[in-house]
Amino acid sequence: MDEGFDSFIDKPFHIERIYSCLNELLGVEFEFREAPASDTEKVYDPSLVPNLDGLILPQEIHAGLVYAAHMHSVTQLQKHLDELEVLGDMERRLAAHLQHLGCEYNMQAIGELVEAMPVE
Repeated sequence: MDEGFDSFIDKPFHIERIYSCLNELLGVEFEFREAPASDTEKVYDPSLVPNLDGLILPQEIHAGLVYAAHMHSVTQLQKHLDELEVLGDMERRLAAHLQHLGCEYNMQAIGELVEAMPVE
């Protein structure tokens, strides 16, 4: 802040903090309403996880994926998915599934799935 910034929003981003900063800095006010229910709204379904029986993640990749999920870092997630893809067929299937979740920005599901996996 000493360098001239008016505010700072750290990760993981929380929409309430963003709106608060906009209100404070720009003087704008927001009206909030419930979003209409949508038949097309995507809900995470754990049954869609590919069969990964026998897959054991390398410690470094496992730790990196967990970190990326907790920090909501798409960049870090992609880095570790790239590392995972070259390890074999099951790893590629897992990477594709995690990539799909990442595209939906479902970091909670990624974290839960990865944390439950066995590690070398």
